[in-house]
Amino acid sequence: MLSILFVRFWKLGPPRSLVIFQFSASGEPLPKRFAIRFVTPTAFRRSVFDCCPGCPHYIEYALKARGGGAEGPCGYAVLCRGAVIPLPIPALMFRNMARIWSAFSDAQLDAQGAARWAENAIMVAGFPKPGIRTVRIYEHPTTNKWMVGFMGTVKFSIREDQYREKYARAAAALMRMAEITNVGVRRTAGLGMVKYVSPKREEQRG
Repeated sequence: MLSILFVRFWKLGPPRSLVIFQFSASGEPLPKRFAIRFVTPTAFRRSVFDCCPGCPHYIEYALKARGGGAEGPCGYAVLCRGAVIPLPIPALMFRNMARIWSAFSDAQLDAQGAARWAENAIMVAGFPKPGIRTVRIYEHPTTNKWMVGFMGTVKFSIREDQYREKYARAAAALMRMAEITNVGVRRTAGLGMVKYVSPKREEQRG
């Protein structure tokens, strides 16, 4: 079901003190099962480096790269860059978090390593009732500029054979940061607001 929402976009001031990013990887790691509640419409933009390892174009490119025959990024990824994806894809979500961390924090954290790990280790595990819904967001009621985002709660799980506590701790730090910074497209305008839901809280709700 597609809902329509009018949102006035505005720019926030400079980031608050970087103390909000001083989350370390010494905290609790992400559990093997957790959930994220997307409170406001959320979408992620694919960059030229946001490739899918399962894509046949990517595999062809990776083989060329290993042999030293690839120049620049994957050509198919270049064609798809800038696409707005209104889906809770773990790879896009954690890459976005890692970029925010790298841009605004001096704290030592292997954010990019955690994002690469999440790409293969974290999977969508389900959508608790009533599921997720897509929302069309207009920049202003009098304009025809709009985008589509999704809202709702999404369950995630970490593959048993891919679980690495080091990266699970780093990913948890990124998640705590995301609750403050928001994620995805137009996050500074209030989109992409997320709330981490621990397994215990999820069980209580269920």
